[in-house]
Amino acid sequence: MFAFSLRDFPPLPQTSGEFDAKRLQQKMNAMWTIATDTLVESFKQDKNVQGQLGVLEAQLLAGKITAGWAADQLVAAFNRRTDAKV
Repeated sequence: MFAFSLRDFPPLPQTSGEFDAKRLQQKMNAMWTIATDTLVESFKQDKNVQGQLGVLEAQLLAGKITAGWAADQLVAAFNRRTDAKV
């Protein structure tokens, strides 16, 4: 015979709604992960970004610019593409 009973354990997450809440949060996280991954790939493949990337990477590695400034330039290049379509 066991020295404990099922009543000694906390209730299952399903009865408290915790399971459903976690599942909903997982769905939201998955949506944002997919959206982020898609945007990052579009960003990396963009011709304006690609056109700036080599120069900016070289300047960054040479210590001539900061990572933040390089990132700003890449985002600006990407936005120029986006702005042209609007």
